[in-house]
Formats: sequence, structure tokens, C-alpha cells
Amino acid sequence: MTAGSPTVRFVSKTIAPPWNDGSKVLVRDLLTSLPTFRSQVYAENPHPSWGPLVEVMVPARGTSQLRANLGMFGKLLLDGPPEVFHFVFAPNLPSSTASRIVALSHRVRGWNGCTVQTIASRPKDFANVRRLLFGDVIVCQSQSTRDACVHAGVAAERLRIVPPFIVEPHVTPARMADLREKNLLGRAPYLLYAGDLEVSDGAWVFARSIRRISAEFPRMRFVFACRPKTPRAAEVQRAIAAELARANLAHLTYNLGEVSDVHALIAAAEAVLFPVNDLYGKIDLPLILLEAMALGVPVLASNHGPLADLAPMPLVPPSKPDALAELAVELLRKPGEKFRVGHLGRKLFEERYTAASGARAYEQVYREGLFQQRG
Repeated sequence: MTAGSPTVRFVSKTIAPPWNDGSKVLVRDLLTSLPTFRSQVYAENPHPSWGPLVEVMVPARGTSQLRANLGMFGKLLLDGPPEVFHFVFAPNLPSSTASRIVALSHRVRGWNGCTVQTIASRPKDFANVRRLLFGDVIVCQSQSTRDACVHAGVAAERLRIVPPFIVEPHVTPARMADLREKNLLGRAPYLLYAGDLEVSDGAWVFARSIRRISAEFPRMRFVFACRPKTPRAAEVQRAIAAELARANLAHLTYNLGEVSDVHALIAAAEAVLFPVNDLYGKIDLPLILLEAMALGVPVLASNHGPLADLAPMPLVPPSKPDALAELAVELLRKPGEKFRVGHLGRKLFEERYTAASGARAYEQVYREGLFQQRG
């Protein structure tokens, strides 16, 4: 790396804990592995994994979110531009409009860099997505999102696919034992659902698979670890608990809410079940799945939208509790099947979803974008 290395400036949510937001983790982990570009990022503090070539720009403190956003917008307009602006957020009209103005204002002053826009999570409706996609290069995180963009009229030559990625987590036996003790899980085996409560029907599908699975494996327990996103989450949780109580299954379940050591929770599970039918508000392959694959824990997901990219992992149709239960029973019953699926997930993680591979892919995107603007 030399002083003349090109610079990429990230425009995203402020990069700071908690690390439960896929778009923040994407930027954090990309900066851990980016090999040849200097970086500028809005963060509260440097992350321990970042090197000296990451410049941290501290956002204004003690102000409203609106004033902080306006301050950032002003700096983006007035500061000298980098070679690459990398915008990482869910497409929305206010942010996309402001970002388009930033790029245009620098263009009219002679800037010949490029704008890269990562679709951090899919919009609910792609009908008007062209209005929200302003980047010279637009990065989709799955084939499904790319196809939806093309179908909506976005030029295919502007689109690239870079799958989500993470820095590999590591968990000790002591942390798993501590998690079991703190959450009263004992030594019983458990299946984990750590998706949403109120956006998809995933929590209901998981709950309605319990009777079939527990009939085959009476010692199995079922853990809900769901971070509430809206007030409706509590309502859904109560309704699911009431249905399980009527079915005399409540004693098999744990509702843990948001867990501080989610990696230990994943590592101690028999499998992670993710039967969702809506990924709104999430990255295309949610963190919980990438973390489970990295840890060698089997993943049983639906084949909905971007999740189809997990093939050849075992996938089930969404909204089908019986299909999910049968797949889980097969995984747990057959000798070696749990190891096979866990090993397959680990192999796919190493091939597709490491931070190093993501960083290489993004550097290629940056260089292609700069070549197009300057060629």
C-alpha cells in the first residue's frame, strides 16, 4: 500500500455496536479485509480489526438523527471527494436522492471517480426501484435481487453480485457452557430459530413444526432468539406461546429474546432453522445463517428468494411446517447427516462468504467502476 493508493469513502449507518445489523457488519468486515484501497468511514471508534489505513470520521454527537444526517450530507457535498463513494444502505427515496445530489455536485466540478451502491436489504416492492438506484455500479447480494432489478428495468450492465460475508467467528466450549447456564438450557439438545417474529411467518412455521419433531426426539428443545423490531413482536410472541400451550408443547420451548453471545447460542445448537417467507429489513443471507455455516452448524432454510443461493444446502418450501419438520427429523435421525450438512455449510462458507473473498470482489467492483468513468 502506498500513499497514492485510491480511497473509498463509505456512506452508511454509523459503524458501531450492537453488531446485529447486516449492513453495519458488511462495512465493518469489509474494512477488516480490504487489501489495496485506503478507506474512510463514519464510525464512533476504530474497530480493533481495522488497520491504520482506515480513517474514522466521527459523526456529530448529542444531536438529533436528522441534524446528524444533514451534517453528513453537508460534508459529503463540501469535502474533497474520494476516488470511490461506496453507499451501503437499504434503498429509500430520501437517502437515494441525497446521494444522487452528492455525486452530481462533484461531477459538475470535474470529479471523475465512481459511485458504488450496495443494496443492503431488498425493498418491499421493486416496481419503482429504478428511482432509488443511482450508483454507477450497483451491487446486489444475491441472484434473486439481481433478477428482480433487471425485471424492474435496471440495466443489467450496471449490476454486480457480491454475496454477503463475515469475519469467521470463534467459540470456546466454556462460552457455550456459560450460555447454557445463564439461559437455563441445561444439557438438552435444541434447535434454534433466530429470525424475526413480525415480518415473516418463520416463527410460526418453526413453532408448528415442534409437535412432529418432538414426537421423534422427546429430549429436543426449541429455542426462539428473536430481536423485537416493532411493538407487534410482543403480540406475535404471545400468540405463538398461547398456541404452544394449548398443544401442551410450551414446556419444550425457550423464548430468549436478544442474546448477547449469539455465536455461542448458534454453536451449541443441533441446527439453525430459518423457514422465513420474507427477508424485508435483512441482508439477502442473514448473519445468523453465515455464522452457523462458519461454525459448522447445520442450516435448514426455506428456498424463498435470495435463500435459494444456499443450494446445495437442504432447503424447504416456505410456509410449510410439515416439510420443515420432516427435513429436521431426517437430519437428526440419519447417522452422519448432521455432520454432512454442517460440513457442507462450512465448505460453502469458505468458498463464498468469507470477508477476504468479499473484499476481493469489492476491490474488483471499485476498479471496474473507475475504469468505466476514466476510460
